[in-house]
Amino acid sequence: MPYGGTADLPSSIRDALPLPAQEIYLGAYNGAEDTCKDQPDPEACAAKIAWSAVTKAGYRKGEDGAWKKNNRLYRSGPFPVARHDAILHLLDRTVGDAFFPVEPFEKSLNQWASIPLIFAQNHIDFTCALPAHEDKNLQKYLDTVRGAIVGENADPRIDRTGHPKLITTFLFTEDTAQRLFDAGTIDAATLDASKAAIPVCQRLLEEGKLSLSSAFCAPNDADGALTGVVRPNHVLLFEETEADQPRDKGAVILNREISMPDKKIENIGRVISGTNRSKFKQALDSLWTLFKEMAGEEKENRIAGDEGAEVNGPDAAIPEALPQLNASDTMTETEHRHQDGAAGDDVAALKEEIAALKEENAALKEEIAALKKEITDAKQAQKDAAWEQLKNKLPPGLVHGEKEKETRQLFESDPLAFTNKLLDLKTAPPTKEEGEQYANQGENDPVAIARELRQSTGRMR
Repeated sequence: MPYGGTADLPSSIRDALPLPAQEIYLGAYNGAEDTCKDQPDPEACAAKIAWSAVTKAGYRKGEDGAWKKNNRLYRSGPFPVARHDAILHLLDRTVGDAFFPVEPFEKSLNQWASIPLIFAQNHIDFTCALPAHEDKNLQKYLDTVRGAIVGENADPRIDRTGHPKLITTFLFTEDTAQRLFDAGTIDAATLDASKAAIPVCQRLLEEGKLSLSSAFCAPNDADGALTGVVRPNHVLLFEETEADQPRDKGAVILNREISMPDKKIENIGRVISGTNRSKFKQALDSLWTLFKEMAGEEKENRIAGDEGAEVNGPDAAIPEALPQLNASDTMTETEHRHQDGAAGDDVAALKEEIAALKEENAALKEEIAALKKEITDAKQAQKDAAWEQLKNKLPPGLVHGEKEKETRQLFESDPLAFTNKLLDLKTAPPTKEEGEQYANQGENDPVAIARELRQSTGRMR
């Protein structure tokens, strides 16, 4: 099984990797012999470990297919973080066959911090012993659902304003997956998939299609009420469709960001361009020089006049220019006429410069106004799309005739009040379901989803 040297490696590896990376692969492959000897396919196991070692060393496959060292691939600095508040659960409510009182969630509130956000279409399998990010089987679980780590929770709290709510802040960041990779909990392929999944989540969030479903363990009593302590495991983020929706309708992501148009807005806050700013300065300098020369004897007398006379105006700020003011005393009449003609030319040139600057400024104002309108139109189009998607899922009584305008206004102005309104609709008695795991993602059954939406409650899977 071990290779004697890099020359013994398969040609596919030697052709793909530079020599230093081949040596890393060789050492990791040979070193994995004891680890993989009891595996069904020891060679495949060792190869997986070897490739992981290559990526951990900073080698990355480029667009041209060649593997190159990139020392900035991992831990190149603080990762950007996008923050979004989310309601994980409305409490003191019946969800499915279980009642969610405040106390079991309150006892373990801090445990929701650092719980990972997993992006997939289905929950991972999990045990109640450990949260997902501490489970050594996390990679295996992720493989089964093709999941990715897109961030974690922070600042868990219970808001008792109105109906009590369990709220947390979603941190979308590569840092979570990177830490798990550094700890050996996930592999390089999952790390890459996680980095690629974060912008997908952001896009779905902007489109109003990103939904959530928390997963936790808790005992319940004979009446179905949660008791003891809630032990969180992870939060699932998934793309919401007509057939794939959360069972707990109180779970929603708040403060969604509005995407900006692709067109870059330039020159905001600027009146003139850098090139014309330089020209403008030159024009002002010429005007100032012209002013000094035309002032002539009058300025000399004002500055060097009677004792006690005040020195005012621009000359007071630039005393080094004062000797130039005496030059007019030595000019002949012809020279004065020549200077007057040159001064007229300078004034005309200055007027042309100012006119050009005004024209550019007006053009910039028009461009900014057009871009502002484009942004406004984009925001409105996004609102319209979000409403049309939701409208077809609502009970007919909420979108019939004039009711549609009222319902939409509430949906756009106060999402939390809108959610509470749906939850306050009368519900049919829930059915009993066994089990102590609660992962409140809905089944892929459009009929069941429509029924649950009319009842405005969901059942936990």
